[in-house]
Amino acid sequence: LGEQPAEARFAREAARAEAVFQVLWRPGRACFAARADEAAPQPETALHANVLALAYGLVVNPEQTAGALAHIEAGLGRTLALAPGRLELFFHHFLLEALRRHGRDELADAVLR
Repeated sequence: LGEQPAEARFAREAARAEAVFQVLWRPGRACFAARADEAAPQPETALHANVLALAYGLVVNPEQTAGALAHIEAGLGRTLALAPGRLELFFHHFLLEALRRHGRDELADAVLR
């Protein structure tokens, strides 16, 4: 029917998603923002955006990886407890994937305890 192979189409879509996600990166804060609203005086950052960037391989350099991991670790805090503004229980699946993918097994284990 004249359609391109699915593999090529999915590769283009993945590259596009990665490029779009880069709009959320905040170099001054070394983490991903919750939204791409440049007009906001203090762009809001979110654990969710940083978790997804790591879990789905949307980080494009070591600086982003280190920044997103640091933001997540700081956001989890010492108790790793669920609190307002933190990750919902169902989102911990993505958190654990992100941590394990980037060699943070000890932190992933601490989240599970």
